[in-house]
Amino acid sequence: MIAGKIFNILSRYILDLPFTDMQAGIKGFKNNVAKELFQRQQITGFSFDVELVYIAYRKGYDIGEIPAVVSEQHQNKISKVNLLTDSVVMFLDLLRIKYNDKIGRYK
Repeated sequence: MIAGKIFNILSRYILDLPFTDMQAGIKGFKNNVAKELFQRQQITGFSFDVELVYIAYRKGYDIGEIPAVVSEQHQNKISKVNLLTDSVVMFLDLLRIKYNDKIGRYK
């Protein structure tokens, strides 16, 4: 839980995004927007949704956040994330998103 919060803070800082949480909840897209975003997507790991939000934001699409309550059962489940190795990969993914944007992969 703390690792997720730290990743969220890093995501907002590195990618200059204003959103509270980019990895929680359901994402919904109009069909044409989904096609455009997924065609540009490069990351397939844990950070894929941060990349999608980043691309949508940079393209100027409207993005809304709806608060949700996470069930206690879900909060207490055992994570499949390896805190050390996955944290490094996810941090590098953020840098990769920034780099991909700088070289025009999301245009």
